[in-house]
Amino acid sequence: MLSVQLGPLALGTTQVSLLLAMVAALSAGAVAGHRRGVVVSNTLFGVALSAAVAARAIFVLRYADQYGSHPLALVDLRDGGLDAWGGLAGAVGYAAWTSWRKPAIRGPLAIALLAGAIGGSLMLGWVRMVSSPDENAPTARLTTLAGPAVELLEYQRLHGSRPMVVNLWATWCPPCREEMPLLESAQKARADVLFVFANQGESRDAIRTFLTEQALALDHVLLDPEATLGRAAGSTALPTTLFYDAEGRLADAHLGLLSQATLTHRLKSITRAPEAETGP
Repeated sequence: MLSVQLGPLALGTTQVSLLLAMVAALSAGAVAGHRRGVVVSNTLFGVALSAAVAARAIFVLRYADQYGSHPLALVDLRDGGLDAWGGLAGAVGYAAWTSWRKPAIRGPLAIALLAGAIGGSLMLGWVRMVSSPDENAPTARLTTLAGPAVELLEYQRLHGSRPMVVNLWATWCPPCREEMPLLESAQKARADVLFVFANQGESRDAIRTFLTEQALALDHVLLDPEATLGRAAGSTALPTTLFYDAEGRLADAHLGLLSQATLTHRLKSITRAPEAETGP
């Protein structure tokens, strides 16, 4: 499961886990703090902010060359470019510094952080329990723009059994449209990777019109009229990008907009080839 549907809003399971962790931490902190006569909510928000800033900063530093020509992308968090270890270091550092300055909150803060960790872990554990994704590429038959039907794994084998990136998209989806030029450039630059564009639920005419209007020269455009790939991956949101290794096993997935940096980062899960430019 990659996303959770909340009415018209689809959130990634990682985002939901972090939100639940924050709610659990605030609740436990309020109870523990009330007993000690201290308030820890401001400190918890500081911990969360420090974690987010550190996670983003470390990720940007790791891929500084990818962000160099796109300065506004440095603060565009839609690409999900966060470093988990950097975030953890930021959270621990801020919590330790605040505890040193305010000894009275140490106990309530520790209880709050423990509750948050348990809450987030329970959410992630529940996701793993209720979802049993097939690690292999789905066997549903898709169709090419030319008409023939083909299974995704068979399609990968027909094109050299290369590592494969499958982008689930639609013409009406703004972030899908925004990331298309990047994926087009990556397809041209990375001959060692098979890029597949699986349109979700639209007609051939609509797809052809979109590609023509946007002047996109995409290879390997497939039609998934029943959105079977999204269901198989456990994602109800677009865009969703799936990363399969050369044997057709799902190695990674990305929900939402890709940037040059996050695409480069995700590609490492399926290939160790020397990095090439993945965008303009």
